[in-house]
Amino acid sequence: LTTTKIALGWAITADLAARLERRAEEGMIRMTTRYCPKRVDEMAGGSLYWIHGHMIVGRTPIIGFEENGEGRYWPKIEPRPILVQPRAKGA
Repeated sequence: LTTTKIALGWAITADLAARLERRAEEGMIRMTTRYCPKRVDEMAGGSLYWIHGHMIVGRTPIIGFEENGEGRYWPKIEPRPILVQPRAKGA
């Protein structure tokens, strides 16, 4: 299973790798989302696809999800982006 995330405000695709590396801790990145996906178990091992300028530009493998204790969830992704051939995709 896959999901998408808008790479808002990022100047160029190469910036994706640098930003992810800066946010990495313990070999993963935690992002915050309000709801846990219904098919969370199926998403582990899938990918989070990054959208920039209405184009899918890269993906990062999803490690899993974790509740943060405040009613929100942390999607945990690997800090290494995999650049893909850009293709059109809406937000």
